[in-house]
Amino acid sequence: NTFVGCRAGFSNVDGGKNTFMGEEAGQTNISGSRNTFIGREAGKNNTADRNTFIGCMAGFANTSGYQNTFVGNGAGIDNTTGHHNFCLGDSAGYDNSDGTHNVFIGAASGATTEHADFNTFIGAYAGYENNHSNHTDDANRNTYIGFKCGYTNREGEDNVFIGYKADFRSVGTDDINNRRNVVIGSSANMGTTSSSGGNNNMVLIGAESYVYQDDVTAVGYKNMVGGARSISLGAYDTITATDAVCIGYDAKISGNYSIGIGRETEIANSNAIAIGYQAAVSSNNEVSIGNSTTATIGGYVNWTATSDARVKTNIEENVKGLNFIDALRPVTYNYDIATLEAFFGREIPEGLQEAALQKSATQYSGFIAQEVENAAKEQGYDFSGVNAP
Repeated sequence: NTFVGCRAGFSNVDGGKNTFMGEEAGQTNISGSRNTFIGREAGKNNTADRNTFIGCMAGFANTSGYQNTFVGNGAGIDNTTGHHNFCLGDSAGYDNSDGTHNVFIGAASGATTEHADFNTFIGAYAGYENNHSNHTDDANRNTYIGFKCGYTNREGEDNVFIGYKADFRSVGTDDINNRRNVVIGSSANMGTTSSSGGNNNMVLIGAESYVYQDDVTAVGYKNMVGGARSISLGAYDTITATDAVCIGYDAKISGNYSIGIGRETEIANSNAIAIGYQAAVSSNNEVSIGNSTTATIGGYVNWTATSDARVKTNIEENVKGLNFIDALRPVTYNYDIATLEAFFGREIPEGLQEAALQKSATQYSGFIAQEVENAAKEQGYDFSGVNAP
């Protein structure tokens, strides 16, 4: 043994191969062996084997905990029976008592973890409040990497957070159900500040993004998803609906069960689909493809619609036929794209000005919707082929 310092190794009887350096380092060690304690009161109360404590009061309260490594002022200071822990940094793992197999690297990382196991926190204040509720059956198996990453979690488990201040927004003990979440990105946040009980099964990748419902997947910068089971892929996307899918830049969905694909698509209706730049719908259960400058939608085969007598009811022979057709007025016309965009409160984007001019110059053949609607009404015919926004 090598003991250097006032009362260092003072009580040692048959402990061997120990190195204690500093005032009262390993003072009460009696039979513990193969320990290295360097610093004032480092490992002062130790009775176990194979520990390495370096720093003032590092491993101070350790009794039977074994094979721990605590490096830093007050690192692992409250550890008593915990084993196989690694704490590096000022006050890292400060409150750990009987937690095992934890890795805390960074000043005050995992500082309030007392009973939890299998956590890995890397970064100053990473996982700072983990296990702060002092329960013995939660706050396990979390991985937080980054400054103040996972700072507020107290009871959540099986989470992986990576990034500067990537964290939960839930507070107090309301985050007990924050489980199985993956959050990657600087200041990326999940959960709410209300008593929501936490959120589960989220995947969030993107700086400054925010999600707060269960089973959400969001990828992209500054996305906000508040609908359960929704998916967002892009940047600046906003989803407040459940079971929605949003793909594109600055897209917005507030209608449940809807899908938006394309930059600045916007859906406020449920069970709707909008595909294309600034594509939008005007009612529930509607599908819209393209925007006001879209000139052609086609393919190599016809569109197939469901038509089956087995699923049709209330079949009547009440179509007005030739009387209705005779009332129609076929015309040719040009689209006024600027007026069409203004109707929806938009302007033609600069990048589509040329396409708008080309479409406005194209002569189309067809009917005037208001005239078709009036013709149907005059025949007492409820015609489903007119959709008024």
